[in-house]
Amino acid sequence: MSARQQFLSSAKWLFVERTGPLTGNPRIQPSRKQRWKTLFHELRREIFSLRNHNKELADRAYTDQLTKLPNRHALEELLPELLNKHGAIGVIAIDIDRFKRVNDTLGHAGGDAALQHMGNKLNATFLPAGNPWYYMKHCRLHTDANTIAFRTGGEEFVIVMPGNAEADIVREANKLRADIAESSCIDPVSGKTISFTISAGVTTCNRGDSVGAALTRADQALYHAKHTGRDRVCTFSEVPADVMGSSRNERRPLPIFVADLSGGAN
Repeated sequence: MSARQQFLSSAKWLFVERTGPLTGNPRIQPSRKQRWKTLFHELRREIFSLRNHNKELADRAYTDQLTKLPNRHALEELLPELLNKHGAIGVIAIDIDRFKRVNDTLGHAGGDAALQHMGNKLNATFLPAGNPWYYMKHCRLHTDANTIAFRTGGEEFVIVMPGNAEADIVREANKLRADIAESSCIDPVSGKTISFTISAGVTTCNRGDSVGAALTRADQALYHAKHTGRDRVCTFSEVPADVMGSSRNERRPLPIFVADLSGGAN
């Protein structure tokens, strides 16, 4: 690079008084147009850098880093918007059956592999190409956006879809449940095959309803599915009145089956 090119590519001259010495070739005097051009390019680089940094921060804030699904924060922000947009939504609460046994037997690496497998299935089924932050903007901008899946913590997931046809929502939940039951993943440490099932609870929510209450109803239906044998889908209408107040925060002891004695009853 010549001395002239080095000088013109530098912004040092912006901070040098006109009466002071110039860096580079002293015979070169930048014109007003060149000064504005250099300032414009410097500002454009700063704007692009700041925009990329903000995008990265937003993606981290709304994304579960293990599964690459939108996280609980994204769910809490998007759920009222989706309900307001569609007028009625279906909510599916999902829990991996006996996940504690996977962690106790294979360690956290095996547990992470199971969670990533679940995330991959949900991404492939419900998310278009792109990261969750892009999909959140897609949901806001397009009224034809369909279904979105979230990881809300631990082995817990939530799927939100437009419409209040309970039979259609149950059918989608059962399709996912069967797909998970027939698939498997590999523990990266031991090389063992990991297979698991899921339980799901289904409810609907109409405009004007509380989204928090809808999540509670889905959670209660999920608890009922796990309490009655796991690897099944239950609707809120199936939940007996005596367990209406139960949720993951108020769990009664689940019955321990013979097959669960080595792994717990999660």
